[in-house]
Amino acid sequence: QNMGNTAWAFATTSVEAPGLFTAIADESLGARGFAAFEPQNLANAAWAFAWARSVSPEQCDQILEVIVQKLDSFQDLALSQLYQFYLFVRLERPGCRPIEPDVVDKLRNAYTRLPLTPSRFQSAVSAALDALGLDHELEYITEDGFSLDLAMPASKRAIEADGPSHFVRDVLSARHVLNGPTRLKTRLLRNAGWTVTHIPFYEWSRLRSHDDRLRYVQQAMLADSESTGQPPPTEA
Repeated sequence: QNMGNTAWAFATTSVEAPGLFTAIADESLGARGFAAFEPQNLANAAWAFAWARSVSPEQCDQILEVIVQKLDSFQDLALSQLYQFYLFVRLERPGCRPIEPDVVDKLRNAYTRLPLTPSRFQSAVSAALDALGLDHELEYITEDGFSLDLAMPASKRAIEADGPSHFVRDVLSARHVLNGPTRLKTRLLRNAGWTVTHIPFYEWSRLRSHDDRLRYVQQAMLADSESTGQPPPTEA
């Protein structure tokens, strides 16, 4: 339990500690292995290992085997975390054992179950995209189950309006840092072929005019296009 909770705490707060994650994963293979974990603790650990990319194919296979064996023991929060672990395995550890479609469906259903309501911040960014002539959808769900604040599905572009809950504060610099869940989601989206642009709330709040906001969105999307080699967005 302590190992799973420690890994989860480090990953959630975006603390880079590769040696710690590897040691926890290696230690977890001993004795009864991952089967000895309580359901929620296994989900915490698996999610953290996905965030840190710290598990070997053997460890992935054992975790997936335990997920299948204990499937009915997991609550929705754990199933949602385990779905993210499954996506990590599928996108970044393709040599690991497959799991049955009905198991994947149960994990995905838990991950996508929460109702989605656009925030005022999302609506403001959406208005900027409209003003730029960029056709998009609010609260778009990808085929993998990712919820995107704003999306241009045809070109696989995601625009995330990141409010305070997406960040932690660095205790030394006081900088805003994307938290673990947001970083993992972004990485998995990019590995699935999406170009992701983040619009942080603290930068958006400093923009004083409509033209400033339009310019900011254009520049942010262009920078992400250049970094990924994708063509810039064009008007509908």
